[in-house]
Amino acid sequence: MSKAKKMEISALFHYDYKLERYQCLNPSFELLYDDYLNKRNIELMYHGEDLLKYINRQKESLLEFETNEEYFKKINKKERLNFIRKCLYRGLIPASIIAALIAFDDFEIHQKSNILNSYGIYTNLAKDVDHDGIEEIDTTILNDVTNLNKPTDDKFYKHSNPMYNLVDEPTISDNVSFMVALNAVDKDLIKINGETYSKTGFVTKITYELNNQRGVITTSKVFNNMEQIRSFLKQVLVIDKSNYKLVVKEYSRNSVRLFEDIPTINKSQEDGKISFEEPNYLYTKVMKKLLKIK
Repeated sequence: MSKAKKMEISALFHYDYKLERYQCLNPSFELLYDDYLNKRNIELMYHGEDLLKYINRQKESLLEFETNEEYFKKINKKERLNFIRKCLYRGLIPASIIAALIAFDDFEIHQKSNILNSYGIYTNLAKDVDHDGIEEIDTTILNDVTNLNKPTDDKFYKHSNPMYNLVDEPTISDNVSFMVALNAVDKDLIKINGETYSKTGFVTKITYELNNQRGVITTSKVFNNMEQIRSFLKQVLVIDKSNYKLVVKEYSRNSVRLFEDIPTINKSQEDGKISFEEPNYLYTKVMKKLLKIK
């Protein structure tokens, strides 16, 4: 393969594009970088620096950055936009601050779109096919699904984020959005295309008998002794009687992949086919901190 040509991202938009730090959380930039490098042999640059290196450096710095999260929670998007318009008209704040506010909106909208998709994928596709207590998702149907959420459905995002339509395979779901969705439905285990993912990295299978009725419970929880197992079963099975017979017949624990390892799902804007890639763990680390995911 010949040496990649270099291109400033400003050349894509035909103006001096300013990349704010919040925007480095947007996965569209990495997808755009990969598209141009792998399909066109063009290495995208930002002010003379490799774009991917610049993005990763900004993500690392965000780990130590105290966000204005509480401030943004207090005011809704409409109020923020009105504030920005007034400031633009009166010249009260620098353009860089306005750009940061817009970038935060873009990031928020894109992540919400991914979360809605992940939630929809779970609620519509998850089934316990082999009756092992773990719901399974077969993503092949997504090749034919056309009504997924897109961040560009939001007019604000559509006008403030011009790179989205340049990406051939934008992200529709990722590990972070799945973590939020699964937390909302109180699930700690999931199978995706035959691979098991757990909140703790473990799958514990407990076979028990309650008053001579046999049952099986699968969980991501890790137990140190039999007393903890019995306490867990009593809570899950809602045993509130003093007279009951509970026997743990079998107990096993196996290592599986973490929720953090759930692959990123991309969907081609040209033919609708989905593709997968390994998650960006630096992005995951930043997002878990910003969204306070445990």
